[in-house]
Amino acid sequence: MASEKELVDVLRHALTTIGEERNLDQVIPRELSKNAKLFNVVAASNVNLFGTTALYLPVAVADGPAGRQTIYRLPIGEKTLMGLYVVQNRIFKDFYTRTSEREYSVSKESATGEILFEGKGVLQLLDERVGLGEILVESSSSSSAMATATGKCRCKRRWYVWSFIATEDCDCTGGRPPILS
Repeated sequence: MASEKELVDVLRHALTTIGEERNLDQVIPRELSKNAKLFNVVAASNVNLFGTTALYLPVAVADGPAGRQTIYRLPIGEKTLMGLYVVQNRIFKDFYTRTSEREYSVSKESATGEILFEGKGVLQLLDERVGLGEILVESSSSSSAMATATGKCRCKRRWYVWSFIATEDCDCTGGRPPILS
């Protein structure tokens, strides 16, 4: 969700960069949509996000910048937005970065970049015929205040149909992260 400052910055940029031949009604929507994502509402689900029910909206697996690659074909080193969590009228972004053939780093962040969770896990392919796999991500020891305030955190995600559909359960040994309280 764009902040008021971000929207004002986009408007200022549009006003200073357009010439007389370009119309604001074309420039402003294009500027506001340049990083838009394609969400798969049909595959949305409720997940347990550290003791809180969250609506998870996955980014659609699709070609082009609005979609994302399947988890199994994500290039090594590429960080991708897998989806969004909607919790108590707040949005959290779910990022995955493939670090090796089977290893991934994960971060769950607020709209302003505040870290809710970060960790690493290994993808297990359970049934290649139907794209079934799962990853158990454990919080990094360096997850700063989040790990020390809540103990060890784990998120278990299971993908179906080559990461088109997912289920997830996240929990911490010491309660939920302070950002969710």
